[in-house]
Amino acid sequence: DTWEIRAHTPEIRLVQDVARDVSVRLRYRYHRQSAAFFYRDIYDRLERYRTDDPKLGAFSTHTAGAAIEAPLARLGATGELAAVRGQVVVEYVRQNNRYGDAIVAQVACTIPLTY
Repeated sequence: DTWEIRAHTPEIRLVQDVARDVSVRLRYRYHRQSAAFFYRDIYDRLERYRTDDPKLGAFSTHTAGAAIEAPLARLGATGELAAVRGQVVVEYVRQNNRYGDAIVAQVACTIPLTY
């Protein structure tokens, strides 16, 4: 790109059905990038471009996580709600920028639309 950032992000996912309509996903993702040509930890003189955004610096991350997904019918939902799929995701992110390591957790649902 024009900011001369080079990045690579390989990812692997393993998905296994563990019961009827229930699946478990394991995920690993690696991300590595170089810094934008104008990125500096400290700017000691006036420059045309400046940033304090650590996402524009060189860094790498390792993300490992697991998820489980099932229809709400598995939890006793009936009617149209039974087809809604719920998902719980937990991931650990290890990164070497000033954001530091993180635990990411989310709950999501997929609502089927018929038209």
